[in-house]
Amino acid sequence: MTSDIDALTCAKVPCSPGSRLSFSWGPGTELRICEVSGPSGQGGVNPFKSTVVWSAPSPSHRALAHTVAPIQAALYQETADEGGHSAADAGNSPLVAFCQAVRQRLREERDALEAQAGANGGGGGAPGGEVVALEGAVWGLLELLYVGAPASEGFIAEDLAAWACEHSAAIDALAGVGRPLTQRLTDLLASARPDATEDYWPCLVHLVAVGRLDDALTLLGAHDAMAHPGALQALALQGPGGADAPPSAAMQQYEVLDALYVVLRQMPRFRRAYAGEEGARGAGTSGRAFDNMAEFLAYRGAWQAQCAGLPDACADLFAGAAAASPRTVEGVRAVLRVLAGDDAAAAAPCAHWVEWAVAHAVHAAPNLQAQAHLRGLLQAARAAVPYDGSTQFVLALLHDLLMAVAGGEPQGVVEVLAASGAVSPWFMSHIYDVLKAGAQGGQQGRGGLRGAGSVLERPLPLSGGDQAEYWRLLFAETLMPSGCSGSSAGWGLALAYLAWCPVHGADAAEALLECLPVGSRGGDERLLRKALTAATTHGLAAPATSLCRTAGAAAWYAGRIGAAARWLGGQGGARDVLRLSCALEPLGARAVAALSSCAGVYTAPLLPGLVDGDIAVLLEVLAGPAADGALASAQQARAELPPTLVVLRGLLAVQGAAQAAQQALVASDAAAHQAAGRALRDAVMGLFVESSGAAAAVLSPSKLPHGLVLPLLTYLLPLLEGTGPAALGPRAFSAGDIAALLGALTAAAAHAGEAPGGAHPRHAADVRLALAR
Repeated sequence: MTSDIDALTCAKVPCSPGSRLSFSWGPGTELRICEVSGPSGQGGVNPFKSTVVWSAPSPSHRALAHTVAPIQAALYQETADEGGHSAADAGNSPLVAFCQAVRQRLREERDALEAQAGANGGGGGAPGGEVVALEGAVWGLLELLYVGAPASEGFIAEDLAAWACEHSAAIDALAGVGRPLTQRLTDLLASARPDATEDYWPCLVHLVAVGRLDDALTLLGAHDAMAHPGALQALALQGPGGADAPPSAAMQQYEVLDALYVVLRQMPRFRRAYAGEEGARGAGTSGRAFDNMAEFLAYRGAWQAQCAGLPDACADLFAGAAAASPRTVEGVRAVLRVLAGDDAAAAAPCAHWVEWAVAHAVHAAPNLQAQAHLRGLLQAARAAVPYDGSTQFVLALLHDLLMAVAGGEPQGVVEVLAASGAVSPWFMSHIYDVLKAGAQGGQQGRGGLRGAGSVLERPLPLSGGDQAEYWRLLFAETLMPSGCSGSSAGWGLALAYLAWCPVHGADAAEALLECLPVGSRGGDERLLRKALTAATTHGLAAPATSLCRTAGAAAWYAGRIGAAARWLGGQGGARDVLRLSCALEPLGARAVAALSSCAGVYTAPLLPGLVDGDIAVLLEVLAGPAADGALASAQQARAELPPTLVVLRGLLAVQGAAQAAQQALVASDAAAHQAAGRALRDAVMGLFVESSGAAAAVLSPSKLPHGLVLPLLTYLLPLLEGTGPAALGPRAFSAGDIAALLGALTAAAAHAGEAPGGAHPRHAADVRLALAR
């Protein structure tokens, strides 16, 4: 029981006697813990406070996610632009570019971790090194079978050899091979005389057996006889008889090795449409390439017959070379037996079933097809080279994966990977694109594997989203804790993955963005703007609205009314009239109070400073969205501004137009002054008549409160009479304008009791007289 509990322990935290720990959920995979003193006051002097995070991605997987996420987004964009059909076109499609880019990033990350381990003296590399190496091997294998097989008509022998060559070091290390083949090759090439060591020919035969011909040619070229052929020729010329003398045993040894070198270089191959020229056989080979499998098999059969008959055809040469080095001749014969298709000779040096399967495919079954022959190959390989699944888990994992692939069920591949626990949520969140596209390729009869893409896209019973969304949500959860401090870019990366979750992504993104400290950083709005940009980029309108409202409320509580109005008044689609009214109500009340003080005081300043800040910004906030029918009548009714803010909006419009008129007058710009005059006239009339033009009330269909009509007209008398610094003169207002103002004044007189304190009926007569003039 103790061992079971220890296996489930995420972290241990201190707790003083007499106190208790309070838990609360943080973002994603985070638990917040705080020590609370008991009822008696007992507890620690300095209460413990911390967070516990589990399943955090390694630095390698964070780096992979940062570089792969844009590639994934490009794949979805290009697939959408092409109508969703490019994923099944494995010959030349965004999917191929995506798979190769991910494979390249996994290779780079694996090499970087290996270099770090080497710099540490072999004492261990960065965390996650073995997982990254295994994920690279699994990704390459599934890419080969689901994306590459349709492009090469299902023939996978040479692609399989290329894959095994690329990932042999990782497979050997995880399988517990004592001396991996790659390490043996490195040690031999580092020695002064590789051919003098006991492991030279066994290693060379092993390389040829598993299809690593480039490495085999390199090792063969390191043989002393091959490395110094000129010295052998000089010795032959100096001997008795000179150039007419029979070749020496050493020279015959060189000729035997050179013949083997030529045979290896001229090994025929089937042109691989998907993997190209890279892999186990690259630039080092010059054998004839075939596009037709029947022609390739016929030519290859003749070539193998030549390999098998070469020792007998050159018996004298082999006998002379044996006099110089029996080990060399026996090694050459062993290599030729492998090349001739001797299955037992190819299987003898193999360390595990993966190498046996590759050797059999390369030398005995070059026409191997995944859909037709893979299951039989796996059964024969396991019988030939048994393994212990409890200790050599990588061999068991690869075997189970390939058996699921051979069964034609991508869902079986997912179950094997998920049950193994050997790959990360990052890997699982991306592999579905390979599996789905491979299923489409098989259904279209392109030589690919049979599959059922609809099974992978079927909604899960409890969550409603498909399997890919489940893993993306899980990976995004592991990124959230480090990103919600505001100092890390983890939240941006989590948003990128949540944007690919059509069912729950928006809700999860909103919960994530609400955790960002956008309201606790004083006047620094950089974090908020970054979050808004990310939300807009990913089409997350609701979280953007929530962010703006949170920032607006924080600014309001901090006394920054202008900033609060800007965030609450429309940024990110967050127009919140209720909160906006609460935030700007003090400004509106100040405007009403200023108007009340103007009653009967005709020498008052034209436009006293009612607000601090940018008039244009506040006008934009108060105007709100244009009345283009986007809001239903019920929504408009709920979005009405209170009367005090209607007054504030009108006064701000008048103030802005008056300032523009003053500036034009100072600059002696007649055209600008005339335009400003029209805007000022519209602003004045917009306070009283709704249909007066651009400055008319948009959000509030109600008229101006009757009690404010008289103070407003008194306040605007300098403009109407042409006596103020920005006055336009009586001609700026038409007879119809004056009649409308007189009508508003008459209507207000019937509600004289609603006038604010300081207003007097005599003031109404004064204003009426001024308007009549």
